[in-house]
Amino acid sequence: MIDIRVLIAIALASYRVSRMISEEEGPWEAFTRLRGMVFRRAPNTWIERGVNCPLCLSFWICIILTAVSRLPFASYGIMALAASGVASLLFIIFEGRR
Repeated sequence: MIDIRVLIAIALASYRVSRMISEEEGPWEAFTRLRGMVFRRAPNTWIERGVNCPLCLSFWICIILTAVSRLPFASYGIMALAASGVASLLFIIFEGRR
């Protein structure tokens, strides 16, 4: 059974981390430097486009957060996709992205 509290926590964390990495400078410009490193090492690739897209990043971040949340393996995929869907919904609601 999926715990709704865990789903919401993963979705909110994914929303925040995705936005930080893709759009914010971060402390000591850490996220700006990270994006710059990706742009230099993988120009014009799906990786570069993904780092600029908070919706794309939220999917991968949900997978990582679900993996470290100690959920039963059987619910791992469902939770990752559900949390990614909620994070995407947050982007659409609060930022008008599609």
